[in-house]
Amino acid sequence: MHDVLPLQCELQRPRPFSKTRIAPKPLVQRIHIHIRRTARLVLRTLPLSFMKTYAIHWKSSVTGTSGTGTKLFEKEEAERLATELNEDYPDISHEAVPAAAEPANSGPA
Repeated sequence: MHDVLPLQCELQRPRPFSKTRIAPKPLVQRIHIHIRRTARLVLRTLPLSFMKTYAIHWKSSVTGTSGTGTKLFEKEEAERLATELNEDYPDISHEAVPAAAEPANSGPA
């Protein structure tokens, strides 16, 4: 007698423990999944000093106006930039500050 194999309809899903083989995900999709998982792992293990969390706060000694920049830098980079800006623009005081907090004297004089 002939062995009869059951035919699987296109609308049926394979059973969890059946011998039916499911096609692997496309390579691009597997790479994207790997990148997302790796990025989450890296972000969890990075120390805050390597993240861009500092902004440049400035205050004019002439007009008294002040503000905080929107671009974020690493701490060392922000401190170097503030020093360079203070040398280039002596009438404006520049300071590296954490982006979430602003200095207490941020209002106009």
